[in-house]
Parts: sequence; C-alpha cells; structure tokens
Amino acid sequence: MIKRLSLFVAAMALMVGLVGVLFTSNITAQGSQASGLRITPIRHEFEIEPGGSEAFSVTVRNVTNATTVVSADVIDFEPNEVGQPQLIFDAEPTPYSLKNFVLGLEQFTLKPGAERELDLIVTLPSDVPPGALFGAIGFSALPPDQAAGDTPVALAASLSSLLLIQVPGDVVEQMSLIDLSAGDSSGPGSFFSSAPTQVLTRLRNEGTGLLKPFGQVLVKDWSGNIVHEFELNDTAPRGNVLPQSERVFVDALENIGSIGRYTIEANISYGEGGGNIITATSSFWVIPWIPVTIVLVLGAALIFGAVRGLHVYRDRIIASTKTQKSSKK
Repeated sequence: MIKRLSLFVAAMALMVGLVGVLFTSNITAQGSQASGLRITPIRHEFEIEPGGSEAFSVTVRNVTNATTVVSADVIDFEPNEVGQPQLIFDAEPTPYSLKNFVLGLEQFTLKPGAERELDLIVTLPSDVPPGALFGAIGFSALPPDQAAGDTPVALAASLSSLLLIQVPGDVVEQMSLIDLSAGDSSGPGSFFSSAPTQVLTRLRNEGTGLLKPFGQVLVKDWSGNIVHEFELNDTAPRGNVLPQSERVFVDALENIGSIGRYTIEANISYGEGGGNIITATSSFWVIPWIPVTIVLVLGAALIFGAVRGLHVYRDRIIASTKTQKSSKK
C-alpha cells in the first residue's frame, strides 16, 4: 500500500512539473514577442502655449529576426503610486487627454534589425485651459498579415513613450504630504525589530499642473545627530506628480543602529520656482524584540526569584522566632 502511494505521489509531482514547464515556456514566449520593439526616448516634456505646437520624434527599432508591422497610437494613462503609467483603453478621453492633439501617427513595416524615426507634432487648440495634459505614444508589433487600421487589444506599457505637456497660465499649484515614514520590505511603519532600509514620502498633487517636488530629508538619532540625509526626487529629469494623483518616493535609508528612536525631517519645495514649501517630521523606533523580550523575561524571573526568596526568608525568621518563644515557655 505504501509503495503504491509513493508511486502515485511521484506521478502527480511529475505531471505538475510538466504543466509548470509548459506554462512557463508559454509565458516566456509571450514576453519575448511583446518585447520585439525598442523605442527611444521614453519621455518628452514640453511647455506649450494655447494654440501652439511642438515637434518631436520617436525612434522605433525592430529587435526581432522577423519583419514586423508597427502600429502607433495615443493612449491615455494614469500613474500608479510609484509614478509608473497604467494605460487606459477606454473609449472616452480623460480630462488630460492628448488623443486629439498629436499628428503624424501611422502604421509602418520594419525589417529585422531596422529602425525608423517617427516625426510627430502636438498642436493645442487656442481655448485649451492652463494646466497639465499627458498621454503615451504607444507602439505595438502586429503580424505582417494583419489588416491596416486594425488595433491590437492592448499595448505594453514598456513600449510607450510618455508625452507630458504643461499649458502655462493660471495653473493651480497645490501639494500635500500624505505620509512621511520609514519602511522595509514589509512596508512603512513606526516600530521595527531591525533597522529599516527606506524612507517613503507620499505626496498628492491637488492642483491642475505638473509638479516636481524636491528638497532635503534628514534622519536624526535620539540625541539630534544627523545619521543620514538625501535629496528628494534627485533625478535628471525630476519625476512628476500628475494632477489629482498620489506618488510615493522611495529612498534608501542607511546608518540606522540596532536600537533607538529616530526622527525624519523633510523640507519639500514644489511649484514654479520652488516657492511653495512643505515642512514635516515623523519618528520611528528600532527595538530588537527577541533580545529585549529575553532580557525582560530574565529580569522578571530575577525579580520574581528575589521576591520569593524574601518571602521564604521572612517565613523562616517568623518560624524561628515562634520556636524560640515556645522553648522559653
């Protein structure tokens, strides 16, 4: 019976393994097909007056060994919490859409290893309101026999070149700090059993334009000494927080000891000229729970033992006194 059960378990394990191999191979093949194009640059950012226009170009390269038909389109997107675009394939444009403003998009064919520079132009109407407009110039690889004009169901975000436009004028610049905290692989927190490795700064753009926050963040120990410091959003170019969205900036945290209380101090600027400033502080504790618990348990045991010993000693003294009084009688 045991031998039959063992053979059954081994057979099931082999079947699961084969299914896993086939599934993994299918995923790999799809991933290779989706990455058959390479585009540069991956981001354009302009300031365009109402009624104005701006020319730009995107280079598309076929990195596969097969002839590919490339389809291009403008796609709306919304950012996730770390600023990565999430493409929106709904029919209705968003309030920040560039779908009707980009000219020069077309379908074309690329031979293996070939590339093409696609010349595009964005033109804004004269009545466009001040603030931000944005979208993604999305590219997809189509089978050579697919009919012209057909649109694929989805485009990979990795094959998109972002287009960010700021329309000058009476732009509302308003940003709020949602959270400033330390964190590790399990997320943000206030108490850690070992030194946290990140500082997480969550900001919300409550205005109508593109905002690029920046500033200095200090981390101090319990005595006020600076143990770590960094510049927020210190990239070239700086990352944007898009209108009516939140973004978390994650920065490395170093030089934190094994125990103690620490304070994070942030001075964050944003807006035209960086004239708007957010000042905030937060604190966190590093408490190694296992060693501390052991010490507390041992301390409690010592205290209990000492108290118990005093009670025993007192009882012996009382008993000895009673014996002496009885013997005198």
